Amino acid sequence: MEFVVYMQIDNSFLEKIAQRVKTISGLCLFGAHKDILRHYLEDRLSKMNMNEMEFWNFLDNEQEMRSLINSITIGETYFFREEKHFDFLDTKVFPKLKPNSLVWSAACATGEEAISLAVLNCKHGSKAKIIASDINTNSLAKFEKGIYRPRSFRQDGIKFKKELDNFSSINHDSSTVFDKNFISTIHKADFNLIKRCGSLKNITDGSVSVILARNVLIYFDHDTQREVVNFLIKKLEAGGILLLSTTEISHFQDFEVQGAEKLNFNNVFYFQKTEVC
Repeated sequence: MEFVVYMQIDNSFLEKIAQRVKTISGLCLFGAHKDILRHYLEDRLSKMNMNEMEFWNFLDNEQEMRSLINSITIGETYFFREEKHFDFLDTKVFPKLKPNSLVWSAACATGEEAISLAVLNCKHGSKAKIIASDINTNSLAKFEKGIYRPRSFRQDGIKFKKELDNFSSINHDSSTVFDKNFISTIHKADFNLIKRCGSLKNITDGSVSVILARNVLIYFDHDTQREVVNFLIKKLEAGGILLLSTTEISHFQDFEVQGAEKLNFNNVFYFQKTEVC
């Protein structure tokens, strides 16, 4: 029997890797996320029988770095998360969208948010194009399959659950399976919000009607958060809307955001692109 010697990494190496991840992806790792990184590194070095310096050099391999980032960006998400946001989108936003408008889920994780947007799009006959991107390619692969466990459904968002039934069925193992043709209507691509790179193309400045970037800024320091928000604002058309999570938007002062104003509708706070930037 072959035994694998379990590798324990030094704290200084952990910090060095965390800093490298931040430089490449903008992700600031602390608390549980840093514990996940430590576990990944110790497991990976043990399986590959590498020391810390060998692995550091091996991270020059793009696929290896992608695997590392995938391991630490497994997002917690579910359908119609923050139900009040979808009330706002349902009553005030989607009914006014023009044909071929762009709606972008900019941190879609395993797809529950993007599917929720696509459902509203169909409900209103909006004919908008739903775009979904994420840095985690494993999450996007799961999204492509369109199969979800019960944990993707919560009491929050239950108001809209019946809308999902029009595009899905229940499997024998209690999983929800979405129609492949419906899933294919959502344009999916990997994208790094910090480096502005990935397979996502042709989202030009001033072209997007609605952007959701919720529960992604928590991975960034405040300077990087501000940088990402201003990047996304530039992508909005005049009057376009950027939705962050309730906790995230509360950290922003108006003067930190260029070309947009913070507005409130029924306790849903959002940024709206102004006419003049």
